[in-house]
Amino acid sequence: DAYPAFIQALAAVCTALGNPIPQERITRLVRVNINHCAVALAEEFSTSVDEITGRFGTYYSAIGPEQQAPFTGVREVCDYIQCRGGTNVIITHRRRETTLKLLQVHHMTRYFT
Repeated sequence: DAYPAFIQALAAVCTALGNPIPQERITRLVRVNINHCAVALAEEFSTSVDEITGRFGTYYSAIGPEQQAPFTGVREVCDYIQCRGGTNVIITHRRRETTLKLLQVHHMTRYFT
């Protein structure tokens, strides 16, 4: 579940730019997509999208994989699928390396071989 880490990093961006905003607002923006959020924040802070995404990258990269827990119930869903002969698939915005690291940290690699 990347959303808590996204929200934490974006909240840090807003604070660093001198205007902390409620996490509920960031949540609404980021749930559309990260680019939508960056555009909206850049407009609000009168800065560039590159400034927002650059700062976001800095803060987000400081959040370790152990702080990015899987969605509640995902292990049970993966078990259910595997027990019935199915294949689990990941569709993500992440790079392969960071996805694998998250799976390792949360002991989930066995679901995706």
